[in-house]
This record gives sequence, C-alpha cells and structure tokens, in this order.
Amino acid sequence: MSNPNKILKEFIDNLVNTSNIKNQEDLIKLRDDTIALISDFFYDHLDSVENIPLDFICSDEVTLEVIDEKTSRIFKRKLDISYVENSNGIRLQGENFEGKPSEIVFLSNTAIDKIKDVIGLGLNTSPCNH
Repeated sequence: MSNPNKILKEFIDNLVNTSNIKNQEDLIKLRDDTIALISDFFYDHLDSVENIPLDFICSDEVTLEVIDEKTSRIFKRKLDISYVENSNGIRLQGENFEGKPSEIVFLSNTAIDKIKDVIGLGLNTSPCNH
C-alpha cells in the first residue's frame, strides 16, 4: 500500500499550485473548502452517522481555531469545555481561572422569540383560531 500521507501532501501541493491563490485569505478559504469537502466525503462513508438527525449536538471538548491578526497564522487549541447545541442555542460550560464552574449561553432567535412570548413581548396574536 502506498503512503497516504505522501499522496495527500502531493495532492495538496498540486491543489495550491493550480489554484488562483492571491493572498492569505484565498489560501484560508481554499483550506476551509478542502477540509469541508474531505469531511463530507468521510461522513458520507461512515455507517455510524447515517440517518442520525442533527437536532442535538454535544461534546466534552471543543477545538478553538483563531487567525492571528498580525501574522494571519492559524492556531488550533483543544479545550476542556462542554458544548451543547440545540434549537434554543449553544451552551458552553467549563471552569474559570479559579477552578469554579462557568457557563455562557448563546440564544438562538427561536429561543429569544419564546422568551419574548413568555414575558408578554411577543406578537399580539392568539395561536388559537377562534
């Protein structure tokens, strides 16, 4: 069997060399598009992900990716942060610098609309057809 890493490196070298890369942003976009395409290919061929609805996503760790403003270098860090996502939004849980539990929640528009309805700031229409 040939070396998959060597084949992949040659493929990426060829892809970058034949693409119309003008700047760092173009290279980042090509990288993101390539990773998405490769991920989709493997997801399509994994039996364990077939027919599983994505209405709830959770993980005990997250990967944070940042692009440095000065150098445009990309950095990835794995963090021990609990991630939960559903139609109401995203919840991140971890520990602060003192080791105490900390949480941040990003509400979806759906959740915000539900809250507005509960506190009386929603649409002034009845859900019943009388």
